[in-house]
Amino acid sequence: MNDPSNAESPGPGSLLTSMARTRLELAALDVEAHVASTVGALAVGAAALSIALIGAAFIGLAVIVYFWDTQRLLATGIVTAGYLALALSLAVAARARWRSRPPAFAAVMHELERDRDALQGRL
Repeated sequence: MNDPSNAESPGPGSLLTSMARTRLELAALDVEAHVASTVGALAVGAAALSIALIGAAFIGLAVIVYFWDTQRLLATGIVTAGYLALALSLAVAARARWRSRPPAFAAVMHELERDRDALQGRL
């Protein structure tokens, strides 16, 4: 009765269940890592942005105060144009980074393709 030659191999149902569970665990880890990375980047980015805005405001104010008696409107216009140019360049850089980010669930998709290929040979 305990003949090893008569041992049954796992059926397609249990194989599919095991594969699905593994893929779901991989997807969960992928989502968790992505969320943690995003939250950390947003927190650091918000702090950096706040400090940079305060610093930029003081620099702009210093330029305007320096030229207050001679060319206050020109100084104000140049400071404003500088801020707008900086904002535009940062927006373009942010958009480029957003578009070049790696796709979500790339590892999961790769494993699913491998599973499909493996199952095609068995079924």
